[in-house]
Amino acid sequence: MKTVKKNLKCTLMLVRGGESKKLITPKAMLLIESSLSSLIRSGKKINNLSLMVNRSSVISQLNEVNTRFGKLKVVPGEYIPKGYSYLIERPLSKGGISFKWVSKSPPAAVGERSQ
Repeated sequence: MKTVKKNLKCTLMLVRGGESKKLITPKAMLLIESSLSSLIRSGKKINNLSLMVNRSSVISQLNEVNTRFGKLKVVPGEYIPKGYSYLIERPLSKGGISFKWVSKSPPAAVGERSQ
């Protein structure tokens, strides 16, 4: 078994037979599960939640992520800056929280980045 680090977010583990399995680093899982826990506590169901990530990130190649709450769907987004991600509920339901940033802070507005 050979492990190759791709970046901070994911590690690619090569397994016998040419099969590959992508794993998320413990730090990234901690961020995801921390944000996910507040949504789950507010009454949201994991099967209605999606992790929105940048299209070019390594994690975008995964269809789902196994969390302690169950399987979380990963959806690549066109307008999400690299290094940022968020959780969103679809379809929206009444009450509770339906959106949560996974990254430590939301990206700056387009006008703020150009200054």
